[in-house]
Amino acid sequence: MKNTIVFLFIYIILTYNSFSQCNNMEPIFDRIKIDFQDRFLNDKMTIYVNGCLILENKILTSDTLMGVGITGVSIIITNSTEENVVIRTNTTNTVLNLSCSIVLTSNVRITTILNGHEENFDVDLNKGTYIGFCRNTVGRHLRLSQSKIPFIYD
Repeated sequence: MKNTIVFLFIYIILTYNSFSQCNNMEPIFDRIKIDFQDRFLNDKMTIYVNGCLILENKILTSDTLMGVGITGVSIIITNSTEENVVIRTNTTNTVLNLSCSIVLTSNVRITTILNGHEENFDVDLNKGTYIGFCRNTVGRHLRLSQSKIPFIYD
């Protein structure tokens, strides 16, 4: 009887620790989408997400014919093992085979290199998984926008 009580006590302790560890894990998000939006003009862009190279030396130019200048370039990152990263342009979809893996927990670091100028953005995905970058009119800095719903371009 004493052994049964000790065994039951150990089982409860182990089960509680396992349960509490599962509840303390960061949420994992299914996907994020990064759009390159306004004010780009023959700008060279490199992007890292959590230290993983996603886009290298891509030339971006915003199309201002519609009033809102978007580049037509988007990055879609998923937590699936296949087609983890898709680069979407106006005319093509390119699936990347990365040598590194990206896990989309609530905090993601996006490193941008715009015309040789590096900036780091710590993004809280709880605030939205749709991310937009606009180039500032002055200097080589970017402005990050974040939304829980997709961006709408008129």
